[in-house]
Amino acid sequence: MTSAKTVLNTVCLSESSPHSRDITLTALYGNCNLPTLKQSHILRPVKHHILATAATNGAVVLWNLNRPSRSKQEHVFVDHKRTVNKVCFHSTEPTKLISGSQDGTMRLFDLRTKEVTRTYHR
Repeated sequence: MTSAKTVLNTVCLSESSPHSRDITLTALYGNCNLPTLKQSHILRPVKHHILATAATNGAVVLWNLNRPSRSKQEHVFVDHKRTVNKVCFHSTEPTKLISGSQDGTMRLFDLRTKEVTRTYHR
């Protein structure tokens, strides 16, 4: 995985795939670019074409690798005020995503409605 201010390149998203494949995820977050993402901030859920990333500006980005357009960005959640350290999909409900941030909160997102359904405070 490599990243730049506007492009995130991932290589070989499927460990079972015999061939590596580059996928470019282009993202704009409002008027500024998403900050650099760390490899530990990328997570794939049960559905292998959906992934989530956490960013240092507090954004949680949902990606859909099956989108026919060049941009694979599905949605940007901007509910955190500081760096998001971790994102995790629910093990049995793939429409639920939880994130943990340095702002002292964990947020539970409903991916169907694209809204926060619960906020947990420190």
